[in-house]
Amino acid sequence: MSDTNWSGDPPEAFGPTHTATFEPDEDASAAVVLAVSEASGVDSVALSPLYDVVEPDALDTLVAHARHTETPARHRLGFTYEGYDVLVRGDGFVVLETLPDGTTSSAATALDSE
Repeated sequence: MSDTNWSGDPPEAFGPTHTATFEPDEDASAAVVLAVSEASGVDSVALSPLYDVVEPDALDTLVAHARHTETPARHRLGFTYEGYDVLVRGDGFVVLETLPDGTTSSAATALDSE
């Protein structure tokens, strides 16, 4: 699933991507692990712990807070995990973009656009 509207729909693909959604009662952290597992074809228990790159409870709290705002899609957190650039949006989208071969960056970045 892809679209060009960043404010409410998943973004247009800039490279190989995988998009997943999660419901308000689901944890964003679990959705990230499931999305990476599905995109990579690797069982979720074989993936490295998400807490190696981002604090799962903090991610879940940020997304839960964003869902109570008027513009949840504008609240985003980006980081790299298991060979993917991961973008988690407050409106329930997880967007994965495949990193170039050999890229292993694991920095997390909070993004909040106007």
